[in-house]
Amino acid sequence: MSESLRIRPIFAFAAAFVRPIHDWGLRGATLIFWPLALLTLMSLALQPGAWHTEIKIAGPFAAETNPPRASLVLEVPQPPFWMLPLVGDDGANPFQSTLELRINGREMGPPHSPHETIRDRKTTGFSHWGSGVIFSLPEGVNNNAETMATLRYSVRPWAPVTFVLTVASALLGCLIYLEALSSSAKRLGRRSKAVILRAP
Repeated sequence: MSESLRIRPIFAFAAAFVRPIHDWGLRGATLIFWPLALLTLMSLALQPGAWHTEIKIAGPFAAETNPPRASLVLEVPQPPFWMLPLVGDDGANPFQSTLELRINGREMGPPHSPHETIRDRKTTGFSHWGSGVIFSLPEGVNNNAETMATLRYSVRPWAPVTFVLTVASALLGCLIYLEALSSSAKRLGRRSKAVILRAP
């Protein structure tokens, strides 16, 4: 028996063994692709910051100064790891915060208000400074458990998260559908060639 006749059954066995693995791998990749593609679309849609969410925090709230004055302070909870952090104002960037504040449903403002003005209760404004929000309660509102502060902010994912999701979706889509697209292109090419040959 020639060497080629001995090797041929080995290749046939290997092909029969590998083919089911290949098919199951494609099915698994397809199951992963669609949720991943949906996450990618959601991340791209959220990137401009058009979607907002709210956090409600019940009082009483801590005094901002010692001895206490009219100003109160609350810590801003940070969003999940995949979202941009809620960055407050600081000395170098006194207007970078985009946080909005409501007290018992009442819109507070303006933002970025001077701290001394808030402490003297000369404004209904507030200041998102560092990791906290400095504000004073409106007239007639008591600092107790019935007082509700609502923080509103835009939901924006980290740009690297969106980039990784986009690249992963594109690569996985190519892996799954490149073979099908190649077969379709070949069939289209054969039909075009047949039409050309039949032309007078």
